[in-house]
Amino acid sequence: MSDVQDNSHRLPFAVWTDIFSFLDGSDRARIRRTNVLFLFIASQRCLWTPLDIDVSTLKDPLNDLRSLINRPYCFVDTVSHGSGSSNWKIKDEFLALLPASVKRLCLYHADVSDSGIDQMMRHGCKLEGLSLERCSQLTDSGLRHVGEQTGGTVRKLVLYSCHSVDEEGLLSSLPLFPNLEDVCLTDIPNSVLESLGKHCKRLKKVSILNSDITDDGLKALADSIHTLTYLQIVHCDTVTVEGVKILVAANPNLTEIDISFNNWLNDDVILAVAERQPNLQLYDVMSYTDTGSADTYKRVAECCPNLRILFTTALTDDEKKDIRCINKHLEISETTMKNFSHWCQSL
Repeated sequence: MSDVQDNSHRLPFAVWTDIFSFLDGSDRARIRRTNVLFLFIASQRCLWTPLDIDVSTLKDPLNDLRSLINRPYCFVDTVSHGSGSSNWKIKDEFLALLPASVKRLCLYHADVSDSGIDQMMRHGCKLEGLSLERCSQLTDSGLRHVGEQTGGTVRKLVLYSCHSVDEEGLLSSLPLFPNLEDVCLTDIPNSVLESLGKHCKRLKKVSILNSDITDDGLKALADSIHTLTYLQIVHCDTVTVEGVKILVAANPNLTEIDISFNNWLNDDVILAVAERQPNLQLYDVMSYTDTGSADTYKRVAECCPNLRILFTTALTDDEKKDIRCINKHLEISETTMKNFSHWCQSL
């Protein structure tokens, strides 16, 4: 019987991970069979190649997905339906193939149901990001199932025009997502904002679109959340500048604000928000009527010396030059923020 002791557990985990990083994929695959410790270390996601799958670029989505899943020394990290040429819609049978390694799922106009979500979650997926746009078959039950199965791992949730998920479904589901940091919701009432403030204390980014919310909803959110760095309120015509001011003032770390396409947007609002957030880096105040005078935007540039991009169509070329004399780093764009996501990533 050998007297050699196994002291492998005494070496720090970070050191083992660093050692394993020098092995190629085939060696890591073999060494996983040695013992439980090496199996755990060699299975760390940081040691393998992540795959980001854009379904719209696949010629034969189902068969191509099977091939990608079985690719050696890789794991599927993100699945989305991007801007490729394919018109194929993601269906339940596609979700049933997804492995447990998937962390981010972005579905656009997908024909997926609660049953498809259930099949995917049975594989043990611990999603960190879930984006659902125009997925009309998904109901309250499917959203709740994601929350129940992920155990609070979801950090980002986007529900855009998913009309089968109603107010009751959101109110019952949000408590299941306590670690949300980034949320985008459409067509919501005040009660959902109140629930966000009550149950999602880690929020950093909030987008509210096309909703009949009022100042009471914004005030409820302001009472509970003070950690926002990004705020988007678009097509929410039933709030007033007072509610917006309260929410903005309650979150001193805001660096990106989008209050475009609201009928209450005017010079006073544009300036009042800027005065409350001197650290603004990105400001979207686009409107259908070229709201805002040159003097207002000069004041904005003075109030926010760190402002890097301003979205507005209200300025002439000469007025833009005058404003850049105040802030030479400022880019003034006539293309709305929602088509300029790379600006958000660069800030």
